[in-house]
Amino acid sequence: MRGKLGRVQVPETRYTRSGDVNIAYQVAGGGPVDLLWIPGFAQHVELAWEEPCRRTWLEALAAEYRLILFDKRGTGLSDRVAGAPPVEVRMDDCRAVLDAAGSQRAAILTAGDSSDLALVFAATYPERVPALVIWNGHFRGTWAPDYPWAPPREEALREIGELERRWPASLLGILEVG
Repeated sequence: MRGKLGRVQVPETRYTRSGDVNIAYQVAGGGPVDLLWIPGFAQHVELAWEEPCRRTWLEALAAEYRLILFDKRGTGLSDRVAGAPPVEVRMDDCRAVLDAAGSQRAAILTAGDSSDLALVFAATYPERVPALVIWNGHFRGTWAPDYPWAPPREEALREIGELERRWPASLLGILEVG
């Protein structure tokens, strides 16, 4: 997918290896600071540029930074995986993407359920992370005495079941591309 959308050239999708998995990534913009965007939940690096709100947001970031974005393992154009790999394995995907993009230091912007991933990466490689922005982060999915604002486990499981039931087949197809 190539062409101009707004002010930013839609970047070429590239792949790097992390262990035995191919990770899809892109680099957009040429600002003085590298910014690694770790999306919450799931993303598709190419389709993100087609959605008007997301495109506008990515263009704004790429206008100020050298934006590095990627599809987490199991999502978008990255290889499928079985189960949920530990955070240390997923964190290494960030390192592989930064290395492939030629980035020695990158500020990290993350959202939602990727907060733990960003924190573990920043703690493991503090020399590579000059700044960390956590947007709408959450670190636990269910209620606990020290996390009283989360739903009880039974409610969270019902919500997951509802999401699976209502998940559009077309979106599942998008996530299976690659």
